[in-house]
Amino acid sequence: MHSPLSDLTTDRLVLTPKRTRHLATLDHLKNDWEVVRMLAMPAWPFVQRSDQVELDEGFHHLTMLCGKQIVGEVTVKRAGSGTPPRKMPRLGYFVGRPFWGRGYATEALAATVAAIFDRPGFGGDAPAERVGAGVFVDNPASRRVLEKLGFTKAGGYSLYCRARDSDVDVDDMQVTRSEFAAVGGRTP
Repeated sequence: MHSPLSDLTTDRLVLTPKRTRHLATLDHLKNDWEVVRMLAMPAWPFVQRSDQVELDEGFHHLTMLCGKQIVGEVTVKRAGSGTPPRKMPRLGYFVGRPFWGRGYATEALAATVAAIFDRPGFGGDAPAERVGAGVFVDNPASRRVLEKLGFTKAGGYSLYCRARDSDVDVDDMQVTRSEFAAVGGRTP
């Protein structure tokens, strides 16, 4: 049995728990308007975070590595975390612009979704049967990544985006264990 926090590996990537030494590179990749405008939380102009990894029991922050190169980040918001408590695990992610178009997001999210479904404790206290993710409606590339993994639109909502300083329409995307398996999802 795998530890919920052990590395996830794919053909090209390692997703490893985020460490302090990753922060400067992740911040550098995020300090790009084309990246940060598609994320809800970071402000613009982007301000470097502290030099310590935030510890939040409700989240897994995974640094996406291709060899020794940091290319992005995946966040798993665990079921039961948040206020009100999340009903299912939810994903957040970004890939730095120099690495766009190489399939890294799809590969990383496939491994992450498989881990949520297959690793006890990774997506929440109980085994997950469904995973969610929000995608800004003006982000078709991110939508395609999710759709390749079997995610479909389950609703929509408006969310404040700090970088844009405005509300943005979001499609709520979800995938079930069987939908993920139907598109070839597998344990990493």
